[in-house]
Amino acid sequence: MVEKELCVYCGRDNTQVTFKGSEHVMPRLMGTFKDSPTLIHCVCDHCNSAVFNPLETRFKEGTMEGLFYQMHNFENKYQIRVGGKNLKVNFSIGLGDFFNQIFPFLTYQSGDWKMTLIPQIKVLRPENNSFTVLLVTEIQKLNRDGRDFKELSAWVKKVDPKNVRIFAFADSPDDVGEINEAIALIRELGVDYKEKKSHHAGHEDIVQKQIDVQLEDTVGEDAARILTKIAFNYFAKCAIESERRDLLSHPNFQQIKDYVLGRITLPTKKVIVDIAHETDIYDEVVAGGRIPGHRISFVEQDGKLVSRISLIGKRTYIIHLGELPEEYRCENFGSAHFFDPIRHNVLGMTQNPAKWNSGIKIGFSIFNRI
Repeated sequence: MVEKELCVYCGRDNTQVTFKGSEHVMPRLMGTFKDSPTLIHCVCDHCNSAVFNPLETRFKEGTMEGLFYQMHNFENKYQIRVGGKNLKVNFSIGLGDFFNQIFPFLTYQSGDWKMTLIPQIKVLRPENNSFTVLLVTEIQKLNRDGRDFKELSAWVKKVDPKNVRIFAFADSPDDVGEINEAIALIRELGVDYKEKKSHHAGHEDIVQKQIDVQLEDTVGEDAARILTKIAFNYFAKCAIESERRDLLSHPNFQQIKDYVLGRITLPTKKVIVDIAHETDIYDEVVAGGRIPGHRISFVEQDGKLVSRISLIGKRTYIIHLGELPEEYRCENFGSAHFFDPIRHNVLGMTQNPAKWNSGIKIGFSIFNRI
């Protein structure tokens, strides 16, 4: 007899929908991790693909967290996509408006994160106040007969040449090797690009500048739904590992699941009840700053199931998932993990000093608080 599979979000079973894929607790848009926690046979393919995937794409392109994750480019992606109605970003490197259009990246150097510049083709998308950055070196590695290159070419062919900017390193105004490589690449992708104007700044002038990032960022409904989904995914993983899957079907959590699916709308302030900016884990207090990783936790607070999420070491979102059933309101209810996109590890967190550096593996459980 085949065990019934039930979607923790829409409530449909395997007689109504399929369960061929798996749902990552931390979306892959925020990195890949060894032994990444997933929900298997718990989220149906429709919810995963039709609802969550488009939301996650908009989150990556249109939020502060998505922007900074792409500035790290941990996984050497060949294109960066930024912008939308809820995110406006400007860069300033002190060399004039033309060079302010360069998209800067973050690299780890000498124990600190430094801004760096990578040869790139920037494609403006004025119709929705956004842009795409194509990384020349990474695209050159693509198989010309592969799906990625063909899909990229199909999109680039529709680009107006006047919306293309090319940035590359040169030792002098006459050093056009990298520029010519980028021009050849954009033409190979299908754009009839003709250079009209060029500017030059010395390499040392650029790398020694302090790059200023100016952001206007609003947490819209799409972002709030994705953050809430991550919070509920994590809670679901802990409940399932604790053999308390029935808790996920409790009517107290129906409203938040309907909100994630877009079945209902709620004021963002009712879901994300607060946004904090201070350091709140021991290692960050010692280091005197935020660690560029993802943290997620949940506890019981005033009878509510409350999750805290911080992505890429930025602001912390406090999210209410619903009233916690009375029988789960106990001292050791809660759990916390740190997702490290640099080393691709997932680490359990605890408030109990006896467990620090003890080698005890802190797994996924709803009773991990002490």
